Amino acid sequence: MAFAACVAALLFYLSTPRLRVERDKLLIATVRRGTFQEYVLLPGEGRRNLGQPSEAVLLDRGAFFRTTGGHWVWLVDEEGGTAVQRQVRLGRQNPEVHEVLSGLAPGDRVITSTYDHLEGAEELVLTH
Repeated sequence: MAFAACVAALLFYLSTPRLRVERDKLLIATVRRGTFQEYVLLPGEGRRNLGQPSEAVLLDRGAFFRTTGGHWVWLVDEEGGTAVQRQVRLGRQNPEVHEVLSGLAPGDRVITSTYDHLEGAEELVLTH
């Protein structure tokens, strides 16, 4: 029985769509705690703050949002060797950051560059 379970696990592992990606070609941001401030950039005036600043979990903005609409991200593992999809909920945003409502914690590392070339993969193997 244990042999059958090992074979089944190996077959699942081999059938999962993996994509090898050069780590140096990705933008990876670390999720952090910080102060979120809504603002707009006005031509000729610069930055105008809207509302009051508040403490939040923050993720740098990036091209990933075009593909996912902020519903999921590629989360890099602690060793930095692989990344898997993680469902998230993003809230407010300004020109620099997204407010993270759920799915990520400070210290998590997320690929924020474009996901266009990662379509169809279920796991990324990050190479040097």
